[in-house]
Amino acid sequence: MEREYKNLYYSPTNNLDTVESYMHKFERDKLVPGFTMSSRTRPLVVAKMIEYIRDKGVTIQSKRLLGEMRVFIWKNGKAQAQDRYNDDLVMAFATALYVRDTALRLRQQGMDLARAQLSSFSNLNSRNQAVIKTVGNKPENPYLIKTPSGQEDITWLLK
Repeated sequence: MEREYKNLYYSPTNNLDTVESYMHKFERDKLVPGFTMSSRTRPLVVAKMIEYIRDKGVTIQSKRLLGEMRVFIWKNGKAQAQDRYNDDLVMAFATALYVRDTALRLRQQGMDLARAQLSSFSNLNSRNQAVIKTVGNKPENPYLIKTPSGQEDITWLLK
């Protein structure tokens, strides 16, 4: 953040993956930089990794990652490395898959929402009775508005 890196992942503070939470990316005070691994998100992250591996959606070329995956087990209902082993690479890999899948899906849903909203604006404009008079391709005076009491020039708003 100090170096103003623009491609930083932000996660919602409420731990809910919704379009609304993703759209709050413009309101940084409602987001936390980075990915928060918690008791709620860890099973989701591991499940996403398992899904990708089962579907052969990823190709693993790292021998170190494969080595850690061989000792990655379920222990007391929690996916983790066996005693005296690490799971850093496995969890980083799983987190990257989860963020990739979640962020892309939420981004697409956000873009679909924006498109739908813009479409509704264009529908409103087509039903609007206000008319801007044009000569050729140029409006005569775009700041001349038809009101119930006649026409009003609103160029004073720009001063």
